[in-house]
Amino acid sequence: MVDLFFAWLVLVKWLHITSVSVWLGGMIVITLMNRGLRKIMDVRESSELMGKVGRTVAMPIRFSLYIAMLTGVINVLNHGISPIQFLDPRFYSMQFGEIVVLKFLIAPIVLVAAVYHSRIGRLLPTVIKVEDYQKLRKRMIVAGWLALFLTFGLTVLGTLLGFA
Repeated sequence: MVDLFFAWLVLVKWLHITSVSVWLGGMIVITLMNRGLRKIMDVRESSELMGKVGRTVAMPIRFSLYIAMLTGVINVLNHGISPIQFLDPRFYSMQFGEIVVLKFLIAPIVLVAAVYHSRIGRLLPTVIKVEDYQKLRKRMIVAGWLALFLTFGLTVLGTLLGFA
């Protein structure tokens, strides 16, 4: 007899790991492409090309972030943690609780940074002044790197959950 709850746990964990892999892998590939293009094109030309690439892959990659966030919450609930336990100070004294809270705090920052990065990317082609273009581009770069490094942090924290 198949244990349906166990099958559910496996499915949610698989969806979580797969969607995190798509999100993080997509960001790494786009970053590497961008770095390579900078060597063979000028800044504005490579930015335009990366903007087209970014808009093409943004939906599936962003969707994978949403799935990762949702399945992360479901994994916590499947672990037997109820939302009420977040009100109990003892929850925060457990290593598991500390890691979960950190992940819950960092994940929305990643989402905001990614959305901000994308919005600036859509705005860049319309900017005419060089100074404004450079200012926006720097903001976009900071938002992108922030999302990438915080995502690395989330994956490390997720790995630590297996030991908590």
